[in-house]
Amino acid sequence: MPRTPSPKVSAGIDAVDWDVYNDVQNDLPTASDDELTQYLAEPPVPIKKDAQGKPLPFNPIHWWRDNAYMFPTLRQMAMDHFACPAMSSECERAFSVAGQVINEHRPRTLDEFAQAQQCLKAWIANQLVDLNHSLGKKK
Repeated sequence: MPRTPSPKVSAGIDAVDWDVYNDVQNDLPTASDDELTQYLAEPPVPIKKDAQGKPLPFNPIHWWRDNAYMFPTLRQMAMDHFACPAMSSECERAFSVAGQVINEHRPRTLDEFAQAQQCLKAWIANQLVDLNHSLGKKK
C-alpha cells in the first residue's frame, strides 16, 4: 500500500499521529499475505537421507512446532488434526466383541453390565485380574 503523505496539521491531528496511522495500515495483512497462501507458496520440505541413501523419517509435528511463528493459525489446525486418533484393528475388535454381548438374542442387556463385562475381559486378557486367585482357587 503506498504511503500517504503526512499532513502538517489537520483538524487537531498532528503529523506524528498520521505517521502512526500509516504504519499500522501498512502492517495490516492483505489478501495475498494470508497464512494459507504463504504456506502453499513454500517450497516442499527436502527429504533428508542417511549415509546409505535411505530416507530419514519426517515428523510433521516437529515441522509445525518449528514453523509456528510463520503459520500460527494453520499450526493450530494441524495440531487439532493430529490429535484425532487413527482407527486401528484393535478398536474394530473391541466393537466386534461388544456386538457379541449386546445383540438380537440379548437386546435387554443393560449398558452398565455390557461395559463391566468388556472391562473384565480386557483386565483378564492383560493379566490385571486373576479370577482363580479372586475366587480362592489355587492353580
